[in-house]
Amino acid sequence: MQNSFFNIADYKIAAQQAMSEGAWHYVDCGADAEITKVENATAFEQIKFIPKRLTSHYAPDLSTTVLGQKVTSPIMLAPVSPLTLIHEEGELAQARAAKAVGTIAMISTDCHYPLEEVVKEAESLWFQLYCYGDRSFLKRMIERVEQSGYKALVVTVDCVILGNRERLLRHQFKMPDTVKMGNLDGFFQNQKEQLVSGSVERIKLTWDDIRWMRNQTTLPLIVKGLVHPDDAKIAADLGVDAVVLSNHGGRQLDHSIPPIMMLEEIRSAVGDKIEVYIDGGIQRGTDVIKSICLGANAVLIGRSYIWGLAVAGCDGIVDVMRIFENEMRKSMIQLGVDRIQDLNRSYVRQCY
Repeated sequence: MQNSFFNIADYKIAAQQAMSEGAWHYVDCGADAEITKVENATAFEQIKFIPKRLTSHYAPDLSTTVLGQKVTSPIMLAPVSPLTLIHEEGELAQARAAKAVGTIAMISTDCHYPLEEVVKEAESLWFQLYCYGDRSFLKRMIERVEQSGYKALVVTVDCVILGNRERLLRHQFKMPDTVKMGNLDGFFQNQKEQLVSGSVERIKLTWDDIRWMRNQTTLPLIVKGLVHPDDAKIAADLGVDAVVLSNHGGRQLDHSIPPIMMLEEIRSAVGDKIEVYIDGGIQRGTDVIKSICLGANAVLIGRSYIWGLAVAGCDGIVDVMRIFENEMRKSMIQLGVDRIQDLNRSYVRQCY
């Protein structure tokens, strides 16, 4: 990749130039006044480092494990869809990039390519499930996920209705004809229009549905979209393997609290019973480190890797990951830490 990309902000600028106006607004928008989208990122600025000196720790190891699987860094690729709106290779590029850098990609229900095709690109993919229709739809999707060889099931619970995305309404966004919903053929008529407008039928989820899904699969089950400690504790008690602290990138409920501000409290609520991941506003390697210090096992990035995808496809995503990891290594040396597992609360101070 060109050396002109020094950080994720550089990629964002180039991505806006590379993307169509509609695609840019679709990815970049938030709900209502987009306050939460902004605060997800600025909340990290209110967490300060407390480095330790003279430690002889100058060769950081970023590797860790998520649900027993070794990854080269605690950064996973979040489910985003449809990625062919951004680049013609879409989820195929996402999966290839994850394989190239040694991490996990989460593939969305709404992806362009059928899940059976995407999984051929990488050995260790997780599948993200939107709860459309009814339980018969969910059961069939879970069966397809298991039969195809996905390693975990991620259930998104913060999207029972679409957020009020005013920017898309203002720009009269419509999904291009070139974009398909490869997993939904045969389930819904006019699925693209229904998904964009929010008119597609969605299950009004309750904890009974999570309990039901837990009984439907032996795959690790992750619940994505929680920010309240009580919810995280219920999930853990139901046998969920992990939770993702998320407000959907600020696209659902504006003025929702940034996940990073709830991380420590949620870790305290669930203890070591389950793994805890976080997304939202992660744009620097230092954001990843702060998340680990406050109790996350790993983080998910979304828009950050989309900017790379828009600029250079799979290679762009790989380079975004390189930037994150380079920033992490330099910061860990400054902190006096050799291993991800040694990061803890003593290295940060919250200044909320």
